[in-house]
Amino acid sequence: MSVIKRTRLGKLPKLRLVELPALLLASFGLTGYAPLASGTVASAAALVVYFLLPVGLPWLVPALGGLLFILGVPACGWMAKRYRDKDPSQATVDEGAVMLLVLAYLPRSWFFAGLAFVLFRFFDIVKVWPARPAERLPGGWGIMVDDLVAGAYAALICWGAHLSGVLPAWANYPLPVLW
Repeated sequence: MSVIKRTRLGKLPKLRLVELPALLLASFGLTGYAPLASGTVASAAALVVYFLLPVGLPWLVPALGGLLFILGVPACGWMAKRYRDKDPSQATVDEGAVMLLVLAYLPRSWFFAGLAFVLFRFFDIVKVWPARPAERLPGGWGIMVDDLVAGAYAALICWGAHLSGVLPAWANYPLPVLW
């Protein structure tokens, strides 16, 4: 296993074929190899996934987010070992999984999609307590759980805004339904 430094999208690390699924999962479909702001790119990719999911299956968004989270723990642990970095910037499944969990059961509107995105990125960057201590968890847990904390803060504010009843009517303008 060789040490891999920051790699751009065009230069993926050399790996065995059996490692490809872990790489694709941990990097959330290679969004982790974006040259700048890979976490933001992964969160935006999760928004695209959210837009493309069928509306008639409300359990699908949290199920997909939860599955990505559960599978992301060992995948991020593998990537951390492979890169010899406790939290490599290429590991972005945490942003993708948690972004989907934040959006779960919120009204499907442009306002809430944008608010969830901005708040999640803010709290993920700022690392409000207990996110910083969560980063110290072993292996992939530290990579994943600190984002879960950021997502919890974002979801609480989004739900507070939704339940407050003070939002203008345009805040509920729905996203287009593709299915």
